[in-house]
Amino acid sequence: MNFPILVDTSVFIDYLRKGSASSDILTDLLTQQRVIISPYVRLELLIGVRKEERKVLNDLIVALPLAKLTSKLFDTAEKLIGLVRSHGINLGLIDYLIVLQAGELEVPLFTFDKVMLKVSQLLEVEIFQ
Repeated sequence: MNFPILVDTSVFIDYLRKGSASSDILTDLLTQQRVIISPYVRLELLIGVRKEERKVLNDLIVALPLAKLTSKLFDTAEKLIGLVRSHGINLGLIDYLIVLQAGELEVPLFTFDKVMLKVSQLLEVEIFQ
């Protein structure tokens, strides 16, 4: 069964820079149509894209299904932000929402961000490896 995987900005950036083993992993996931993208990731990519990467990125992200956003996500964020901070973890708001979105959708999160990995483990969000 091909379950969807929420792919984080860090993985897409690595993919666009090419030459890494992770590029092959993401290529395989894309080929299998298992990748979903958070609207937050999409915005992060569009804000930070290099001029020479813009065409490749646009072609890529326009074809990917967007992960659904619900108002419940913000209720969950409010409830769990204290838990994360109580463990001495500081994570940007967008990254925090991406982790929570993967948890809410009950899909694995594919990220290279070490802090997002810590938060995912703390909140028992599945990590794609």
